[in-house]
Amino acid sequence: KIRITYKSTNEDGEKKTIEVSPVKLVMRIDTLYLIAADDDYSETHIFKNYLVENILNIAQTNKCVARLDEPFCVEEHYKYAFGKYVSTEDPQTITLLVKSGWLKTQFNKSRFSPLAEINKDKDGNTIVTLKLRVTPDFKTWLFGVLPDVKILKPESLKTEMLERLKSTLKEMKA
Repeated sequence: KIRITYKSTNEDGEKKTIEVSPVKLVMRIDTLYLIAADDDYSETHIFKNYLVENILNIAQTNKCVARLDEPFCVEEHYKYAFGKYVSTEDPQTITLLVKSGWLKTQFNKSRFSPLAEINKDKDGNTIVTLKLRVTPDFKTWLFGVLPDVKILKPESLKTEMLERLKSTLKEMKA
């Protein structure tokens, strides 16, 4: 195992020292991550991502690494992920009506895992269905493209984006 002193990316992130079993270094969207099994791995079977630039100190221990029941698979680890963020939340089915040509092109070129399903409705509109975890970076991206999409499902995401818009408008007027 290795002992790392890690500072979370959160604004109130405190430094903490933990022992982990390193599994792999992964470069994802221009960011380097240490993928590791922590003390909860034997119960959860979930690998954690540690942003390498947030590792303040690293030391080797004399303790054996955690026994892995299955080999680490990058594709499986990032399945249902959007951007850099990996979550243990259940994936959701998101359905969007895409209004602009440039965004249609982006969906056609993007590599979602699982793949984005792109169809036409009876009126010829482009409908994109994604199965992914609704993470903070996905919400930020979606907020940025709201003029170019209509959220069809889930209703909870549509409501959350509407509340976010109202809050933003209120703050801009203040």
